[in-house]
Amino acid sequence: MGTDSELGAGSERSEMTGSLMKLIETALGDLQRSLNYASAKILQLEQEVSVSRGGHIPVPESLIVISKSGSRTIGFNKATAPNVGYKGFEDIFRGSEDVIRERLQFYLPFLVNHEPVIEMGSGRGEMLELLRDAGVYGRGVDSDPSMVSRATEKGLEVEEADALQFISALKDRSVGAVFSAQFIEHLSYRDILTVMDESVRILPTDGVFVAETVNPHCALARKNFWLDLSHQRPIFPEVAVVLCHQAGFGEAHVVFPGGSGELDTDLLTCPDYAVIAVR
Repeated sequence: MGTDSELGAGSERSEMTGSLMKLIETALGDLQRSLNYASAKILQLEQEVSVSRGGHIPVPESLIVISKSGSRTIGFNKATAPNVGYKGFEDIFRGSEDVIRERLQFYLPFLVNHEPVIEMGSGRGEMLELLRDAGVYGRGVDSDPSMVSRATEKGLEVEEADALQFISALKDRSVGAVFSAQFIEHLSYRDILTVMDESVRILPTDGVFVAETVNPHCALARKNFWLDLSHQRPIFPEVAVVLCHQAGFGEAHVVFPGGSGELDTDLLTCPDYAVIAVR
């Protein structure tokens, strides 16, 4: 057996080794975070360069015509004229219903067990269809009569009304979840505050508020944002979280559909984000 001094020295060396390993692990973690951030910045710069050169936003094929000189250009004629109204606008610029349904699948786990779900700006009804297929009761509200008609033709429950007036008329604690996708960027600052305040009022203690919008940290998304002339202003995720806190939600966090899970990367490269708040 070793002497007390030898045992003490061994214990001291063990502690020093443990401390050194912790320092190394911390340094490696810091280095990995720095590498992740650097990679994200490179991707962002690549996007910035591409966007500055006019790339990455292809013109919808439905808007390509052959001019009288025989060259391809942007336009329409009697045979290719797009649908009238915002319904046609969404078909051209947002994507097909199948594509949007696939994207919105991401939000189902946040809404299950929080019935009824109210969707503001329910549009063509893709999320309401997903909720119905999942056995979750949902209702929609939209101010565009062509959108409401399109959704009700599918057997969905959608009311034609102003979304703010609609939720303001709901009773306290009467809704399980409030959902919107690509909606709040259409609102004024005061209306965004009203949506959040009213959502806090109509949700129960564990009620969920989900609002997807464009991510202005992403260069490509910033350019895409202005395709829709009804957009008011981009809303940064940091601002969305603070507004949720000010409205009285108990907690809130940001998610990036289709993201990598690395904040530094997703913040700069994901075109959309959603704030998820719990009453």
